[in-house]
Amino acid sequence: MRFRAEVSSLSTILRVCQSIEKLSKRCILKLTKDRIHFICIGEDVAGIQVWAQFESEMLFKTMRVESNANNVIHLEIYADALQRALRSAEGASEVIIRLAKKGRLPILAVSIKSATNSGRQLDIVQDVAVKVLSNIDDIKEPMCPDPDLHIVLPPLATVQTILSRLSKISSTIYISANLSGHMRLRAESDLANVQTEWSDLKHPNLQESSSTPASSAANRERDPAQYYEVALDAKSLNKFLTSKVIASTAIASVCDGFCCVFYVYIGTGPESGGVLTYFVPSVRRNGDE
Repeated sequence: MRFRAEVSSLSTILRVCQSIEKLSKRCILKLTKDRIHFICIGEDVAGIQVWAQFESEMLFKTMRVESNANNVIHLEIYADALQRALRSAEGASEVIIRLAKKGRLPILAVSIKSATNSGRQLDIVQDVAVKVLSNIDDIKEPMCPDPDLHIVLPPLATVQTILSRLSKISSTIYISANLSGHMRLRAESDLANVQTEWSDLKHPNLQESSSTPASSAANRERDPAQYYEVALDAKSLNKFLTSKVIASTAIASVCDGFCCVFYVYIGTGPESGGVLTYFVPSVRRNGDE
């Protein structure tokens, strides 16, 4: 079993780790010949999951993956530990990540080449503990109905600012949208009912793929004024919005009354080589699952 990669986009990997570690301490790293996947099943927020995938050239200059399991490797890793190791590589001239052993224990060895102010070369190795997983067949992406619509979200930083205000009213946030380009965020309690609305938002035509599951029924011929709504836990929604540090484009797929699937694209939107997919289930009015 071998994995070796030379990092080309350290900042992107750091921002991915930053987004994921807000959701869960541990994640699964799936390595294939030409892609790297991050799979994160939330621990402190019930039901929310992240399934991220990147073309290898987005993150690495070179990448080599070999295993007896069709050249696929699954590793369990602490995202914050990987983030700390990579942060120490900022400004380095070369960063290489490889799967190795320390004694009998598997590690990801992060080899860093940098230089001091006087020009003297420094070679540093940061060890990140990992667990090699032989089988993750029981971990699958959530099954969702066909979305009722897809809509491009406003800047996530703006949405997060609105959410911080609404979450003081209720722990349940209602997100709704229609095919006329309108989207609403709403919170209600016995004392208040507050809503923010955006207009002129775009509706992308997403095709079914590994990064856009269950999209075939979205944006079909229907009343453009009809709203489709999901009640979401405010904490879950905020976990997704931490991806603002890496998002270039974010799209919400609304499954009325069931869930929201958020696609966070890195680069040039749906045609980019990287996407984080957040599955956020609906909650009942009182915030229970």
